[in-house]
This record gives sequence, C-alpha cells and structure tokens, in this order.
Amino acid sequence: MLLVMLVALPQTWHPMSAKGLALSMSYGVLLFFARWLLVEAVRILPAHVVTTLMKLQFIWMVGIGALVFGEWPAANVYLGAAIIMGSGLFLVFHNAPKTARKTHGSLTGFDRAVSSAAS
Repeated sequence: MLLVMLVALPQTWHPMSAKGLALSMSYGVLLFFARWLLVEAVRILPAHVVTTLMKLQFIWMVGIGALVFGEWPAANVYLGAAIIMGSGLFLVFHNAPKTARKTHGSLTGFDRAVSSAAS
C-alpha cells in the first residue's frame, strides 16, 4: 500500500495555499488559547464545575454537525447525554453551600471559586 501511495504522490500532491496555511495557523492559535483557558479553569474552579461546563461541548458538536454536515444523533445518544449532563448538574448543585443556593440560585461553586481566587 505504501509503495502505491509513493507512486501516486508526485501526481496528486500540491503545496498548501496561503489562505489554507493562514486558516491552519489561525486554528492552531485558537486551539492553543482554548486549551489554555481550560487549564486555567481547572486550576481555579472545583473539578465538578469544570467537568459540567465541559459537557457543553456536546451541544456545540450536535449543533455544528447538524448545521454543517446535516447529521443528527440517534435518540439513545440524547438520552445518554441527558444522563451525563444531569449527573454533572446534580454535582454542581449538591456541592454548593445551601445558603448561597438560596440567595443566588445559580452556579454558586463558580462564584465561590472566583471570589476566593481574586483574594
């Protein structure tokens, strides 16, 4: 297989265009900063908050898959995702202090972590 590909390579390969190179480099820079933000979030916030927020990637993947590629997951995928996201939300609200939950009613673990990191 490798020998066949080596024979076909000179007829099919062409260098990347400037636009393609710029898009690839832009993607690399954006990916670097996205991963850096993820590392900072893990450093500052409790793990149960960060992992719950990371599960939002599923929503983005489904949306992009539907809009760009016209693909929709099966019903069992939605059920599994709902179970995973529900368990993550349970951890966030279960680990939040009861007094803060009454006053804010939102992701109090996030608020607590940000205020402790700022001081």
